[in-house]
Amino acid sequence: DAEHLEQALRYPGRLLDAFRDSPAAKLAFPWARDLILRHPELARVAFRTLIPTQFAVDYALQHEVDRTRVDRADMQRYFDDLAQVDPTLFVRLLHSASDHDATPHLPKVRVPTLVIGGEKDTFTPLRLSREMAEAIPGARLLVLRGGTHVGLLEAQELVEREVRAFLAEATPVEPAASRA
Repeated sequence: DAEHLEQALRYPGRLLDAFRDSPAAKLAFPWARDLILRHPELARVAFRTLIPTQFAVDYALQHEVDRTRVDRADMQRYFDDLAQVDPTLFVRLLHSASDHDATPHLPKVRVPTLVIGGEKDTFTPLRLSREMAEAIPGARLLVLRGGTHVGLLEAQELVEREVRAFLAEATPVEPAASRA
């Protein structure tokens, strides 16, 4: 509706403005949220019935992720877990996140930071990860080439290696003898 469109135009860069980089998705979310909040029991049944289906997993593997790099069993576990989330909580969380903007606080971050972004993530576009890494002093950006929103599953070994290296560099461990 006009109120939601006005909000999206007034607050660029927020979660739902980036959601799938799609104006249609931004406009559809308020409608879906309102429907779920008006009919929570029906939404719970639908969520628990439809989300963990083979159709949903197949759709995700076909259209949302790089199916050549994701184990189907991992996606099924993801959808099984997602189906257990209360849909009213889920849409409220998304709505709250869309109203939250921590951008002004990013330059104040004073801890080692590794930002990880997927090159082909349509839910959280890489441009947002780049902006975050640029705003945080000393932050590093790890771009998962070809990575989607489940880049952590698509590039498990790379992510594990890079996170371990980052943590080793950011939190050096003193030898036990020197701690005494």
